[in-house]
This record gives sequence, structure tokens and C-alpha cells, in this order.
Amino acid sequence: MQDPHDAQARDPEPTAESPPPGPGEDPTPEAAPSTDAMDDGAEGPDTEQTEEAASDPLAAAVAERDDYLDQLMRARADYDNLNKRRHREVAEARDRGAAHLAGELLEVLDNFGFALKAAETSEDQQLAKGVQLVHSQLLDVLRRSGLQEVPGVGETFDPAHHEALMSETDDTDREHPEVGEVLRTGYLFKSTLLRPASVKVLE
Repeated sequence: MQDPHDAQARDPEPTAESPPPGPGEDPTPEAAPSTDAMDDGAEGPDTEQTEEAASDPLAAAVAERDDYLDQLMRARADYDNLNKRRHREVAEARDRGAAHLAGELLEVLDNFGFALKAAETSEDQQLAKGVQLVHSQLLDVLRRSGLQEVPGVGETFDPAHHEALMSETDDTDREHPEVGEVLRTGYLFKSTLLRPASVKVLE
């Protein structure tokens, strides 16, 4: 005969904590969300890369090197720009000084021209050659510094460079008035007008 105590031990009655499933219910309990999956979603790839770079001394050294190289290139560019500006300012100051000196010497050139004409009519040819030599030397020095003569006879009259002291009309059919005679030489210094040429205009 089967012992009723053994059957009761093998088939325990359901407890209140685990009620049997009702009609229409799924006997399989729902699985709780995994905390590991939530943690994996919270940490993105950027965080992993940042932590990897922070923990890699070689990557940190390369980044520091690139930063120093960028600063060096910027400093070199600033120095080059400053050096170019300094050279430009020095050249401009030198040109202004040379132009001022050339302007002061224009009257000296005029006087040499008068002396040369007087010496050419003199019987003393040695004197004429001496005056011509000194005049040519002075003019050559000023030309090497940037002095230029305003174009004269045969050139189209230009009010910006020529000063008309007299005019003359002839039978030549001209499209524009032109310089017929230079009464006083005009000069430029590197395209800057120092003095206009005094001319006679042919119309």
C-alpha cells in the first residue's frame, strides 16, 4: 500500500507566492531586461576611442607634436610677413629720400645745362669738354638712382607731364597736339613726376 505521506511529499500544493496560470495566460514568465545590454548601449564608440587615446602615450605624443608644429608654422609665417613689410617700408623710405634729393638737384642740372651751352660757344674747347663731362657724370648718378627725363620733342602733348608755354600752328595734319620744342627739361623719379617739362606745342 502506498503511504499517503509519501504522495503528499512528492506533490506539494501550490503556494500563494506562485499562483497557477489562469485561462488565456502565457505560462512562460517574461524575461527581465538585461543590465549588460543597457550598459552596452550607454557607452558609445566615441567614448571608447577617447579612452583609448588617453591611455595611449604614443597617440598623445603625436598630438602634442602636431600642435607644436602648427605653432611653429604660424610663427614662421608671421615672421616672414613682418620681414617683408620691413623691407618694403625701408625701400619706400629710401625712394622718398632719393626723390627729395633729386628734386633739390634739378636746379643744379639746369645751371650745368646753361654752362654747357655757354662753353660750347667758347673758343676754349677744354672748358667745354670739362663742363660736359661733369654734367654727364651727375646725370648718370641721378639716373641710376631712378631719375628719368620727361619725353620731349615729337611726343604727344600730355598735360600731366608737359607745361605748354607757347603753341604754334602749321600745315601738318595732326590727330593730337605734339611737343615741338623743350624749353626746360622735365623729370620723373620712378614714375613720380618731379617737374613737368616746359614745351612749345605744335597744333
